[in-house]
Amino acid sequence: MLWSSPPSALADMGSGRGPESRPTPMGRAMQRIGLGKRGRGEKTMTTGAAMRQRFQHIRDHLQQHAEARAQLDQAAHLAAMRAQLPDALGAHCLDLTLSNGRLTLFFDSTAWLTRARFLVGDILTSLKSYHVEEVRFQVKLPEPDPQIAPRRPRAHLSETAAHHLLEAAAQQSDPHLRATLQRLARLAKPVAD
Repeated sequence: MLWSSPPSALADMGSGRGPESRPTPMGRAMQRIGLGKRGRGEKTMTTGAAMRQRFQHIRDHLQQHAEARAQLDQAAHLAAMRAQLPDALGAHCLDLTLSNGRLTLFFDSTAWLTRARFLVGDILTSLKSYHVEEVRFQVKLPEPDPQIAPRRPRAHLSETAAHHLLEAAAQQSDPHLRATLQRLARLAKPVAD
């Protein structure tokens, strides 16, 4: 027999009720995963039950998000297809879709789209293993990154320009045009001295 202590000694290990007066690191670890006695009236869990309970949220997440998992698999599949495109087309191919043997490639400019049209035979040959029967091309402009794209500075209206707008508004017979010129003049900001 490899273990000389009785099973009750294992359950009491690190609980403060055995030969030791304080919990050992092993006893604390066993209590964290749900093994050993924790106190009076509490049930002791087996290792398998503790592991199932501890990772239940991961299983639930994967079951609820099977659609997201399928999308990740599809994205990996499409990335592999993009890598097999001839020349430098893969770097300029922003997206691609495959539906019923019809592949649609989305490029970042018309120049690369035109180049891809000339290479349609090579594209079909390189993607034969994916059962591509037809290739279509479209231009898709890349999404601008709001952190990188600078905001255009707002035009400022001087007090002199505002004064001229108010004079022009006073001369107008059309009430709508007069109100518009007055609103525009109110946008003027005073110049700091």
